[in-house]
Amino acid sequence: MECIQSINPDHQMILLSIHGAVTAQDICDAADQMLHSPGFQPGFNALWDLRNATLKDPCRRFIGTLIHYVEKTQPGRGEHYKAAIVVNNEVDYGYARMLCEYAAKLPAELKVFRFISDAFQWIHPEVLV
Repeated sequence: MECIQSINPDHQMILLSIHGAVTAQDICDAADQMLHSPGFQPGFNALWDLRNATLKDPCRRFIGTLIHYVEKTQPGRGEHYKAAIVVNNEVDYGYARMLCEYAAKLPAELKVFRFISDAFQWIHPEVLV
């Protein structure tokens, strides 16, 4: 798994591009890396680009691991941010939607997309894509 991060302080956003075979722990590790990146601020929006990733063993436990991680790290993440998840197939879309449903109680908005331009537009509707 490879994770490339790019912070755009002007848009208060971080882009995380994930490539290769990915476990739930890989995603948690990438999120930890994000939280400790120079320039990252709590409350920044996040765009998770998983179009070039393959989820290894996605299942209820996979989603549970991610939810547990998000709940545990919420204080350092901030509130009132948006997190967009971009995937390239229906199966991953379904798992990402389950994650969004479980995360509905968080003080943030999570949404899944098939197109990165739609995700960016949702995060920053004032910016033309």
